[in-house]
This record gives sequence, C-alpha cells and structure tokens, in this order.
Amino acid sequence: MHHKRLGIALVLLVLATGSSMAGSKDQWFTITRIGVTPPPEALMGLVSGGWENGRELYVCRAVMSGIIQPGKTWTGLNGCFVVSTSGETLVSPYQVLPQPPFVSDYNFTYRWATRTELVSNPGLWDLAVQGGIYLGNVNNPDTHICSRDLWVNGAYVGRHPGVLFDQPPFDRCYVTWGGQYYPSQDWNILLYAHD
Repeated sequence: MHHKRLGIALVLLVLATGSSMAGSKDQWFTITRIGVTPPPEALMGLVSGGWENGRELYVCRAVMSGIIQPGKTWTGLNGCFVVSTSGETLVSPYQVLPQPPFVSDYNFTYRWATRTELVSNPGLWDLAVQGGIYLGNVNNPDTHICSRDLWVNGAYVGRHPGVLFDQPPFDRCYVTWGGQYYPSQDWNILLYAHD
C-alpha cells in the first residue's frame, strides 16, 4: 500500500516525464511547477546521493547554460543545485530519478561504485548511469552521477551528489556547497545493478 501512495504522489507531482538520455532503463521525472515542492513521502522513492546535517540529498538533474547535468535536491527545496560558473545555481524545472519499482525496467536497481573500482575494471563504465550531456567535450560528452564526501575549511559537511565530467585520468567530480563548487578525483559513481 505504501508503494501505491508513493506512486500516486509522484504522479501528482510530475507534470511531464522526461525522456532519458541515460537509456531505456531510467525514467527521470520532470517537476515543472515553480513554487511546488515535493512532499517528504514522494522523495522516499528517489535515488539518494548523500546527506548533510542529517538531511537526505537526492540525485537530480537540470539544464544549465545548455548543459544537462546532475546535481542535488532535498525535501523542501524547489529546484536542483547544479554547478555553474558562479559556483552553484538553483535551477527549476528539474528532474528527479526514482528507484525501482518506479522505473520502466524492474530487473535492475542502482548501486554506487568507487573510482578505484572503475579504474581497475574499465568495463564497469558500460553500467554507469548517464546523468546528462556536455557537448563542449567532443571526445566524451556524457556526464555521470557522482557522489563524494566533502570537507570545507577542514570541517566535514557531508556526502554530496554532483556531476562527473570525463573518465580517469582526466575525471573530476564536481559537487556544490555554500555557493561554491568543489572538484575532486575521489568519488563514487552511480551504476546499474541487476536484482
């Protein structure tokens, strides 16, 4: 019964379903109404990318300067924080990524893998969830969904989802916090995993 209520809540929130650039498995949902924030029960079915001060941070994506890129959102936030030239920008409309069974393919789930796993097993790149696209990188335009622990001025501020540009050794996971963005080569990446 809980899944039915959650499904109804998502249907009510979603005014349009976004087509996925990440493959037929994903079903990104577009939240387009400005001023309408998802209720907490709707966010329970979304892919979590981290936490901050006891608050769950969810994977989202939005268009910023012509780039579709992943970022973060949370309960009560009316948008998706993504990397921008000024540091971070809250963008709406935006898309959220539900977990199974709220996707079109029920034979998979998601899992996080470390950078070390990807370097030692390059075949895992085929399982990386495409979070967006950056046409400025003609050799590797796909962006992926990353998550990483973040310290600012020596203080731990949580694990944050963000955007992964490129592959090792040129990779960088960018997450935002407090109006700034922070790149790193120490990250986890969202992969498909079969049930």
